[in-house]
Amino acid sequence: MEKYSFDSIAGYEAEKEELKSLCRLLNNREKYIKKGAKIPKGIILYGETGTGKTLFAKVLADECGLPFINVDLTDALSAEAVCGKIKTAFVDAEKSGEYTVVFIDEIDKVLPDESRDYVSDQEKRVLTQLLTLIDGLKSSGNIFFAATCNNYGAMPGSLVRAGRIDKKIYLGLPNRDSRVAILDYYINKTQCKFEFDSERIAALSINFSGAEIQTFVNECVIGSDDNNFVSKNLIYKKLNEISSENICDEDEFKNTKLQAAHSVGHFLVAQVLHPSKYLLGANNDEGNSFFTALSTNTYYDDEDDDDYDYADEDDEDDGEKEREEEIKAIQSKDFSRDDFIDYLSVAAGGYVAEKMFLGTTYSECAKDFREIDWALYKMSYSGMLGYEYYYDSDKEYPETYLERFMIKKNELVKAAVERAEKIITENRQLAEYLVSLLLKSATISQEELDPVIKDFMEEHKQ
Repeated sequence: MEKYSFDSIAGYEAEKEELKSLCRLLNNREKYIKKGAKIPKGIILYGETGTGKTLFAKVLADECGLPFINVDLTDALSAEAVCGKIKTAFVDAEKSGEYTVVFIDEIDKVLPDESRDYVSDQEKRVLTQLLTLIDGLKSSGNIFFAATCNNYGAMPGSLVRAGRIDKKIYLGLPNRDSRVAILDYYINKTQCKFEFDSERIAALSINFSGAEIQTFVNECVIGSDDNNFVSKNLIYKKLNEISSENICDEDEFKNTKLQAAHSVGHFLVAQVLHPSKYLLGANNDEGNSFFTALSTNTYYDDEDDDDYDYADEDDEDDGEKEREEEIKAIQSKDFSRDDFIDYLSVAAGGYVAEKMFLGTTYSECAKDFREIDWALYKMSYSGMLGYEYYYDSDKEYPETYLERFMIKKNELVKAAVERAEKIITENRQLAEYLVSLLLKSATISQEELDPVIKDFMEEHKQ
């Protein structure tokens, strides 16, 4: 049987330190009992699926040299069967005479969900049985209870209160440093050479669980060429596939992908043409502070700019506050003709991305072309088209004048669309990946995404 140690856990350094502290306590139980301390009766490991909760429990048992009884409830279809299996595990552990870990995986699936209004009698019976068994544990006894759960907020308060399950460790999705460590752990077990190093892949694998990273590495190894080489094309492909798995139902998926593609189209074009502070979000227009400022400048008269309704800063993180401050600062400047020309391409980016990733376009594009009309009007009003064009519904304009304006407008719109198409097509793999990220997360901060964008911008210049 495979033995687990702290080296079996890649990343999660802070969480491992908590586990090591608990192991030191359990390994020196008698010393602490003599001091008058109470040994915890158990631990709950909670967090998202695939974050290594079960692995942490196995490491705990093996590092402490304790027998491990896994209470398998997958085939227990009734409350009687669940209660019977749990009670049998406790009795067997007690009879063994050895200090033993009794483990239940995903315990929240068989207990009452406190977020629901109704709790079944079966769930109540299971909880009552478990509370009775845990209350019977003594600090000097020989059972340590361990369990995992995905939804800690639904756990019965009577179980997780102090005096019953005293220890809890949260295992969230790995941060960038942990993703690097997990990637190194699995890649080093293979014979393959990856075109991207772990740092870069970690930057690309935002919101991946440890299990998803393991799957990604395995899929890359399977798809590697005869020389055991994993190309960047394969890396992007497998990242995209894993990001898009099990997102939502078909209709919701289609709508979510539409919003994501639209936002990514704006965002990529904006960052190529004028890199600025940003927040990438599925409903966040261009996401780029420079073009957001230009957009509001286009829509609002100067005297109204101070009244623009920004989000409540109390609800924003520091990065978003900095972005809003930059937007306000940029709004005070005079935008050039080139700025507006760039903005036309940014606005066209949503249309181009929808067409590219969904094969057609939807109503969001109408808003983009209204923005283009407004920007062209502002350009004309400011004399940026070579002549002035004041919008006045009561004024009659010569046909030749209007024709000249429409010809110029069509030329600029055509050029804007072509420019956006070129940028997005040249960086399609990154665009696809950003869309897949937004299918899993409504917004992505600049801090998480900066390494990806940095690499992208460097490659774009080459």
